[in-house]
Amino acid sequence: MAQKDFKQLKFSFGDSFSVAALILGIATICYSVLNLKLENLELNFSLYVLFGLILSVLSIITILNYIKNSTYAFFSAMLMCINFIVSDIFFVLYKFYFYNYFLTLISIITQFLSYFFMVRYFLERDNVIEDLNDY
Repeated sequence: MAQKDFKQLKFSFGDSFSVAALILGIATICYSVLNLKLENLELNFSLYVLFGLILSVLSIITILNYIKNSTYAFFSAMLMCINFIVSDIFFVLYKFYFYNYFLTLISIITQFLSYFFMVRYFLERDNVIEDLNDY
């Protein structure tokens, strides 16, 4: 869905700084988390790399959607991706680094928030698409 919304947006040269800063920031976060010295790794590490890349691309697309078209639907999608990133960072910390009840609690809360914002995005998205088609 976010990809379809992204294809409808038009970017100018003035947006290039925002796009570059966003890509650099998300890539830095993904690289930092994947570069941790992980212990107790049960699955193949390539699955975590693949998931990190997919989440990074989704986050970049949704945040760019919000930058170009500041609607409540795109705001919800952006918050969904931010909460997914925060949740996954804390998941990696408590699962593979050291267990802490507080880290687990933050991970669970942000995971629930990400699902809440995902539902809000899908509910509001139809209104945004109708508004874009009216122009």
